[in-house]
Amino acid sequence: QKFVSRIPFTGNNISPWASKRPRTPHKKGGIKEMLVDSFFHQHKDLQQLCEMIVDRAMKNFSESVSTSCINPIFRNGATSFEEYFTKSPMMILEEYVKMLKVLEADANRDATTMMNGDFDRIIKGTLPLLAPRETKPKVVEVACSLTINHASLKGKKTIHLIISEEKKKLVDEFVRKEKKVKAGVPLSNAKKGAVPQTGSVPSNDLELQSIIDLTASLRAFHDLDDSLRNRLERLKLEKARAIEYLHKHFIVTESSQPVVELELQMISMLKEFFSNPSPESILSLQAIIEAADVLSLLGTMGYAGSNKEVLETLVCNTTNMLALMDRVKYSVETDHRAEFISHDTLGNFLFLLVKGSLVNHRALETALLCSVKANQDAQVVSSVMLNRLASGRAGIDSTHGLVIMVRLQRLLMREQP
Repeated sequence: QKFVSRIPFTGNNISPWASKRPRTPHKKGGIKEMLVDSFFHQHKDLQQLCEMIVDRAMKNFSESVSTSCINPIFRNGATSFEEYFTKSPMMILEEYVKMLKVLEADANRDATTMMNGDFDRIIKGTLPLLAPRETKPKVVEVACSLTINHASLKGKKTIHLIISEEKKKLVDEFVRKEKKVKAGVPLSNAKKGAVPQTGSVPSNDLELQSIIDLTASLRAFHDLDDSLRNRLERLKLEKARAIEYLHKHFIVTESSQPVVELELQMISMLKEFFSNPSPESILSLQAIIEAADVLSLLGTMGYAGSNKEVLETLVCNTTNMLALMDRVKYSVETDHRAEFISHDTLGNFLFLLVKGSLVNHRALETALLCSVKANQDAQVVSSVMLNRLASGRAGIDSTHGLVIMVRLQRLLMREQP
């Protein structure tokens, strides 16, 4: 088994753990493939589970690596076309392709690092939870290793494909703009990263002043002379203004600097909270929830945040989730209203994260599954979140109820007295 745990999967299209016939290794495979095939023949109950986990991990990874890793590297490093064509001598296609080659190495390195971290976290966190209870720990360990290897091979192909497509799009754009310049047609004066003027999209950051003000208040939350309670009330008013503004204007899915800064400030405050989750930090958590309300609304309107993975790593972490639940416990067991936070408040916070796609609901479910088993408050908070999700999806599937977080729903039913 020690040998099997180090076996990488092959690159065949057919899954290396799915033989055509029982007890028959792949004809194209060698001794490694035979051993892998033998392992999953002995543990048939794990084969389908591993395939499912790989498919879901790949789906999430392919979406996130493109928007949060690969595309930004090329967009920030290879789209200053006006500069390329106005300098002397003017850049030629061969030079541009060489520049893309350098960026390709950077993108491949960063994407591979992201992939390794994602797959290790997701597979090692999910497979032990879903494996049959009677499965021995060593068998689960081997299955995790094989699944990570298999997912990594598929992930490398995905990275290569996304990078190739991005390079092709940029080369095509370079050629088009080069023809324009040679024909005497001026290029657009739009700056890189500017918000396009379509529909009712804001023309500049001044039109997002309500979000800028909200971010500024979050940054100064612990620095002002006024009481934390008064600061929180002002923050709620600023949040209401921001939400009113967003309801009246269409926001594009491309990155907007004021929104990015709001995301980063909320993440910074969450990191500070989890590093020292003291009773005095509860008002900071409530301020974070106010910001999450705005970001959740943006998510439902189609805005694609650029820091989803970081936020997910913070919140969808069992240790941090239990720290959140401890704040509820403190609130319930004390009479200090200033430090009060309810099950409903925290459940609504988790609901906002899922509703606005700020975190992946599967990753959040995994963290809650562990928390519910260890903390009774987590059961109440999870129920609040699920009820909010169910009411938000009313009429969609009235026969079968909520169709996500099924494992968490089943666990809560078993935990009920």
